[in-house]
Amino acid sequence: MSAPDHHEDALCLRVLDAFLREDIHGLCTRGRRVERRDGRWLGVRSGHRTAELPVRTGTFLCELTARAPYLVEDAAGGVRRHGSRRIVKGLDPIL
Repeated sequence: MSAPDHHEDALCLRVLDAFLREDIHGLCTRGRRVERRDGRWLGVRSGHRTAELPVRTGTFLCELTARAPYLVEDAAGGVRRHGSRRIVKGLDPIL
């Protein structure tokens, strides 16, 4: 499998923006907003996993929009950084 390119990452950001805007499966309403030194994050739990999406202030269409990079926390509390392909797969349990 080839490495993800900037086109895939840009498409992933647009899809995540749509999920946030439409509040697909309650991403915005169920999500926990956290302010960190590296920006604002939206954490969404599903079972023993938390998907953490980096977000920023949105536009008139939505309060939040997605930004890169993406992190996923596992049950042991470890955090891994992923590209767009992995984050889409990581959202499977949540969606």
